[in-house]
Amino acid sequence: MVQIDRNFFIAQYREEVADHIQGITQGLFQLEEHPEQSVQILQEIFRIAHTLKGSSRMMGYNQISSLAHKMEDLLAELRDGHLKPSPTITDILFYCLETIDYLVEGLVKDIKRSANLEDFDDLFEAIIAGKEIKVPFSHAMSLKSTLPPPKAPAEKAPLQAAPIEEKEERQYIRIHTRELDNMLTLVGELIINQYRYEGHWALYQNLLQQLKNHQKHFEKLHDQIPAFSEQHKQTHLQELSNKLEGSASDILEKAQVLSKKFKTDGQQMRSSIEKLQEQVIDIRMIPASRIFDLLPRLVRMTTRKLEKTVQVSLEGEHTRIDSRIIEEMRDPLIHLVQNAVHHGIESPEERRHLGKDPCGHVAISAQQEGNRILIKIKDDGQGIQTQHIRKLLLKERKMSRQKVNAFNEQELFEILFQPGFSTSETIDDISGRGFGLDIVRAHVDRIQGEIEVKSEAGEGCEFILKLPLTLTIMDALLVRVADQYFAVPTMAVETSFDLTDKKIEVFDNNPFVSVDASRIPLVELRCILEAFPNPESGKENRSFHFSHGQSPETVIVLRAEDRRIGFVVDDLEEEREIVIKNLGPCLKRVRNVAGATTVRGEVVIILFVRDLVRSADALLEGRDFYTPAFQSASISAAQRDLPDSENTVPRILLIDDSPNTREVERVMLENAGYEVLSAENGQQGWDLLGTQPVDLVVSDIEMPEMDGLELTRRIKEDESLRALPIVIVSTKGEAEDRQQGLEAGASAYIIKGEFDEKSLLNIVDSCLGSVSGSRQQPAAALPHDKHQGNVS
Repeated sequence: MVQIDRNFFIAQYREEVADHIQGITQGLFQLEEHPEQSVQILQEIFRIAHTLKGSSRMMGYNQISSLAHKMEDLLAELRDGHLKPSPTITDILFYCLETIDYLVEGLVKDIKRSANLEDFDDLFEAIIAGKEIKVPFSHAMSLKSTLPPPKAPAEKAPLQAAPIEEKEERQYIRIHTRELDNMLTLVGELIINQYRYEGHWALYQNLLQQLKNHQKHFEKLHDQIPAFSEQHKQTHLQELSNKLEGSASDILEKAQVLSKKFKTDGQQMRSSIEKLQEQVIDIRMIPASRIFDLLPRLVRMTTRKLEKTVQVSLEGEHTRIDSRIIEEMRDPLIHLVQNAVHHGIESPEERRHLGKDPCGHVAISAQQEGNRILIKIKDDGQGIQTQHIRKLLLKERKMSRQKVNAFNEQELFEILFQPGFSTSETIDDISGRGFGLDIVRAHVDRIQGEIEVKSEAGEGCEFILKLPLTLTIMDALLVRVADQYFAVPTMAVETSFDLTDKKIEVFDNNPFVSVDASRIPLVELRCILEAFPNPESGKENRSFHFSHGQSPETVIVLRAEDRRIGFVVDDLEEEREIVIKNLGPCLKRVRNVAGATTVRGEVVIILFVRDLVRSADALLEGRDFYTPAFQSASISAAQRDLPDSENTVPRILLIDDSPNTREVERVMLENAGYEVLSAENGQQGWDLLGTQPVDLVVSDIEMPEMDGLELTRRIKEDESLRALPIVIVSTKGEAEDRQQGLEAGASAYIIKGEFDEKSLLNIVDSCLGSVSGSRQQPAAALPHDKHQGNVS
């Protein structure tokens, strides 16, 4: 028998754990806001923690299961009135959640992580004993565990966006991102074929036009033949002329029919490509809540440590973002939110003195705007203190006062993103760790995004992350420079125009043109890319050297970091969709380059606009360009020898409120050849029993609406279902729990996490075998141990 690999279920397990963490988090917040409803809220939180424990045991993740069990014990003390809810108890529960999240992230990334459970034992014992304790700041939320240490200033890589009620069971598709990338590559090839097809179509249209011209020529010959043929074989030439005329007309008619079909087929192919593209991209999209849900907990933990009061508001949690962007933005968001709470929001006393609400506010939102995702983090604190930045530049960077005073507000904001620059005067476990917003910039750069900063002294600060909708396909303009083609992301293009239509002005030896009442500096793109027909001459002169009016040059205006530059190119082609491909590990970081694509069978470099703008600024200023800037397991279905009852496949009803546990058990049973029906609670299972014939029930105990014990009693009280064998699979492993299950009518009782696939199938086979022998007799007792469970 083939054993299943539980690693196959890690992706689904992570989804389930995220839902459980969200449910418990919102329950704890509700408990603080509505203590009068504590009994109902605590019961629901307890149920979720129990399900989390069971699912983790089923997967064999003992540390996570133990933590969930400890949470269960503490929640039971609250539910039973032995403890009263308090901020400290909530802190402990949040600390458990953050540690679970930290451990699960390690599983997903195949990183070995562990937690010291003895520390949690000490915390729980102390709180139950009524002692004063201090909950540590969660290492799972600390950037120390996820971000690299500070490095010397260097250019960053530009490449590499109340619980939700589920009305029905989620359907999962397990697919590795490598497979998605392969599918997207195929989509890219289809797009390339489409453009090739369109080229062939243009050639065909040209041939068709030639055929029409030939027909006109034959018509002229036809008019000349009668006179010519009187001297030379009139009858033969007349016959030949008629045949030629008929053939040409027939060919033309068929070609026109083929043309219509060709055009229709092309339209259908493009429609199919677009639908496939949308579906494949959609697979990668997940809601922003994946990262938003952890932020209220982060703020609460940070404010408790800093003795501040901050309210968090979330908006746009359901905005769908590329999963890779979600992963890339987790740490930057944590960093920005921590900065807002630590540096932005004033203390309650200071806010009162300023006439502000003592409770600060941090608003986090996500929205789609065209082909971009905007994530905003806004606080109502003191704003960025530009004078403080100037003082640090004078003191720490030893800049001259004249140069420092020349910086405008946006330039000062930009300095915040320089490596190693920090306005924090203290070093602790929240912020001020020797690196600053350069880490955020590095993450945003890797996904071709931008950061905008807005601040007003005394009113607050806002960071706006402008991210691509997807990292696989983008709209781009093709530009030609020195007989080479390059792709420029459309989202960075403001406008384009023919240079011959503009008057060029010169300021400080640099050319400018006026666009919408603004002066736009001009730079030849070939100078930035060093793409010269004669490389040696190009090295000698990178300056703006075109001969105005001698060639039909075009300007494309690009924007990055609120800076606009007009780049002169030789030609500009139409906008098109391109598939983004990286250049491999050896070319991971190339200045001005974001990746590559294929157009008309040729490799085309995708340009990184932020680098282009910075390079242009360096050129205009006379500086050198380079001066600061789950592997899816393959599960084969091994068929077992099934009970030969009228040659039918036994049908099993599987009931558990944990989607992951249902999926693991379903695969075990289906691999053994059984047919499986699923339900997520006892009531759904009872309803299915009224409409679907089944041969055996496998059920959890703790479930919403109707638990497993109540379901078992109902089945045994129903005359038509009484003989139905029931196997209980539960985390409740005490002797009295087993006895309750067997007394309710269960044929067997198994402890989650303490059995393997073989023992489960042996018990199922035994129960089904006893029923096929005599449905009125209980299953024969099997030898049992902690792995096989109890069978009656």
